[in-house]
Amino acid sequence: MSDAFPPPEGLFPLPNVSHDLAGQVALVTGATSGLGRRFAHTLAAAGARVVATGRRRDRLDDVVAEIRAGSGEAVAVPLDVQDPDQILAAVDRAEEVFGTVTILVNNAGIPMPGVRTGCRSS
Repeated sequence: MSDAFPPPEGLFPLPNVSHDLAGQVALVTGATSGLGRRFAHTLAAAGARVVATGRRRDRLDDVVAEIRAGSGEAVAVPLDVQDPDQILAAVDRAEEVFGTVTILVNNAGIPMPGVRTGCRSS
């Protein structure tokens, strides 16, 4: 075997790999900008029905309109991930519209100093 990269086709086959996400329901947090927006578009392009969530309703509506313009299925659900009740309501809404959520992209939020480590920034 050589040290060539990437390895020759078929050398390390991936089992059960498919880029067809038809029938899947993807809930994407932070879908109004950046990576979340990109994830929402990519999942829709692969056939998933997308539940785009975020705090800014106008931007959510834009993302959903873009996905639908590309023949994808999407719904906008306002969500602030700091509010546990809103999280539960978003999942309920997703399942009401599209069925069981099978893909979660937990992208929203900005880490706050000291939240996980107990350290204070000074």
